Amino acid sequence: GDKEVEELARTYPKFKAFAGEVEACLQQFDRSKEWSDYVSALSKLIKVFQRPDWSDPAKVGNPSVVPEKALLARRLSQCTNAILPSGVHRKALDAYRAVLSRIGPQQIAEDLALWSAGLFSLFPHANTECKLAQMRLLTDLFLPL
Repeated sequence: GDKEVEELARTYPKFKAFAGEVEACLQQFDRSKEWSDYVSALSKLIKVFQRPDWSDPAKVGNPSVVPEKALLARRLSQCTNAILPSGVHRKALDAYRAVLSRIGPQQIAEDLALWSAGLFSLFPHANTECKLAQMRLLTDLFLPL
């Protein structure tokens, strides 16, 4: 939880930098008004979660810890809303993959309800490309659980 985030931020400067970038991404979501703003925020988030030195346990302590994870999950879920175009949905799926790949199967299992809400609500209104991407994501990251 928050205590673990604070402890990692105190102990590992790279985790503190990672947490700061996650916070900046969340603030960008708050300022988003157009669908293109959401794509931009999602792209930035993906880069943050894919940065190799921010996923290295020697540099960040525990890569499965995500700062503000409930808020992050809510923002990703909002990007799967039916009123948004499929380009946002596709980028949201890429962001889910980046986040879930970093945190790993044990943490996915512990937080299954948190991360699956937006993923499962997307399927009924997703286009074919997004449905295929979603099925690949579920096959790769959820089925092994």
